[in-house]
Amino acid sequence: MVHNLGSRRQLLTFLAAASFSSFGPMSIARDIANGTFTPQSTVGDVLDEPLFEPFARYLLPLETVSRYRDLSETDRKMPLSRLSRLLPYHTYIDVSEACGILNRLKARAKSDARIWIPLFHKDAGLFFYPGPKGAPFVLICAGGGFVYVVSIHEGLPYAEAMNRNGLNAFVLQYRVSGGGRTAIEGLYHILTHAKELGVSKTKYALMGSSAGARMAAVMGDVGLEAYGFPDKSKATAVLMAYTGYSDVSYDDPPTFMVQGTNDSIAPVEVVDWRMRAMKKLGTEVEYMRVEGMPHGFGLGTNTAAEGWVDRAAAFFKRQVARH
Repeated sequence: MVHNLGSRRQLLTFLAAASFSSFGPMSIARDIANGTFTPQSTVGDVLDEPLFEPFARYLLPLETVSRYRDLSETDRKMPLSRLSRLLPYHTYIDVSEACGILNRLKARAKSDARIWIPLFHKDAGLFFYPGPKGAPFVLICAGGGFVYVVSIHEGLPYAEAMNRNGLNAFVLQYRVSGGGRTAIEGLYHILTHAKELGVSKTKYALMGSSAGARMAAVMGDVGLEAYGFPDKSKATAVLMAYTGYSDVSYDDPPTFMVQGTNDSIAPVEVVDWRMRAMKKLGTEVEYMRVEGMPHGFGLGTNTAAEGWVDRAAAFFKRQVARH
């Protein structure tokens, strides 16, 4: 299990850098009164936000507290400053950025933007981050070891980054007991409603981290027909972060991979081997091998991995331009 030392360091740095006037008790009280999420806001504040009502229970990885997200009053009072407690497989959790994501999501909800698309089963849906009309899209599958879904750390932040790169983005909320099937259902829904959603019908990338990267790789390889869905276009690219997935196939799409060398969950040697094996089969691969990085670093802000999401987006856009 990975200890979240990076997240504690980042939080301490953030607290030390903030002036008393901008982050003091009076400012915190004012922010909370104004409905702004801060590190002192609680899990209950997120769950009780009226604008989040259709999807509030999916914003934080509450499965680590209760499989059925039936939280005790003590759990609900946990401040967001302790967010790393909910993410045992992840590192470099940026609490201030998580609050920023929630605040930006709230602003979108206030403007009546379309945010949540429910799928066919309970606890399954898509967070929608629209980009330019008709542009390619990225379907993002967050990880969590098939124990929890950590969209706040490696789903919603990736979607915002893809928007900045001129792409549409969807973040999958899946059932941990049936993630692969849920992912295919989500992809099929997007492709069959592409015109309504304003996204490309044929140009898309499958993106994921850890367990989510495995789902992305499998979907990219086998496509929709293997799951009994009508044939649709296959993925233009797969974008993967820190996973020990080792299968290779002639059907693998062009693939971007990022991996830390100090990953105790997904050994870098496995990713090294897969990169070489894919290239031998003729698959285009871009591999960002980051010295010293552990598992679960998300965006990798202020680390040696920072910028990998933008590199992944650029890789995908090059594939789009070639086809």
